[in-house]
Amino acid sequence: MNIPVECTKGDYTIIAGVRNPYQRMASHYLHRRDSHPRSVWHWTFHEYIAQLEKHCLHWWGLADDPPACSWLRDIEVSHLLRYESLEQQWNELSLWQRVGFIPRLLHRNANSANRNSWHALYTRELADRVFHLQREDFEQHGYHQDSWRRNYAVD
Repeated sequence: MNIPVECTKGDYTIIAGVRNPYQRMASHYLHRRDSHPRSVWHWTFHEYIAQLEKHCLHWWGLADDPPACSWLRDIEVSHLLRYESLEQQWNELSLWQRVGFIPRLLHRNANSANRNSWHALYTRELADRVFHLQREDFEQHGYHQDSWRRNYAVD
């Protein structure tokens, strides 16, 4: 993410969003698979994760799936919002910041990862591998290692 240095400090309010790393990885995979059916995206989710491991998350041309922490590290974020409660947090932030109106979130991701089918892509083994790849996001943003399970209850 290329944010000018002068915009990362001072009186600016910087808002960033984070997402459950399991859902984000599944969403990226499904988007690429559905958008590029005749390319390398004939891979299974298992093969996709294997490619990310093989290339140590540094082959950005393949996936661009680094942990969110890697691009948030150098930015002084004022408010960090979570995808799963984004609308509620955005409404609260708008009121707190005295925006005068509650901006509507205009974009909703359309792929199937956002209709909760993403859970079906995971096995314990794949979840462990994604956890290893995205460990920093799990730790920094409070996502639990078992949050890939469909019936996982948040404390």
